[in-house]
Amino acid sequence: MYYNANDYELIYLIRDGNTQALKVLYDKYDHLIFKIYHEKYKYQGLVFLDFRQECFMVLHQSIYLFDSHYNSSFCNFYLLLVQRRIYKLYRKDSIRLKEKYTSYASYDYFEKDKNQEVILKLVLKELNDLTPMEEELLRECILKRGSIMELSRKYGVSYYDVYKKNKNLKEKIEKILTNALN
Repeated sequence: MYYNANDYELIYLIRDGNTQALKVLYDKYDHLIFKIYHEKYKYQGLVFLDFRQECFMVLHQSIYLFDSHYNSSFCNFYLLLVQRRIYKLYRKDSIRLKEKYTSYASYDYFEKDKNQEVILKLVLKELNDLTPMEEELLRECILKRGSIMELSRKYGVSYYDVYKKNKNLKEKIEKILTNALN
């Protein structure tokens, strides 16, 4: 059921402890949540009930975070918070998926391909002045597609330093391969 009530009055009543006003606001924004889901997020792998639950949690938070002195309406403020929450969840899921799939990569798979064996021998022959950390980086992160974070924890070095070394090592390998092909 849709109620024609002012959001600011409802927020004021909710902050005073009126549960009926909270129910009215939830009912009012339930239609908006349904519309947002079907316009933007339906085909991105989100389940509607999970999306709706996240939106209601954000709605509850936005009731107490909103200030009437902001330069936007409550609805725009709420939509911005919903969008940020969904993007945050996407980033967390992509990081979890990346860590999950990189940890299952095996060295046996890399050794089975004949072209990769030839490339590996060529690269190792050219890169004979590697530090122990760079050798570990080559073996764990590039060949096995392991996690840079685990290697940084192992050596007690910052993530950025290991990332930079990984990038430099990949550039060296790329130079070696381009020179070998020319």
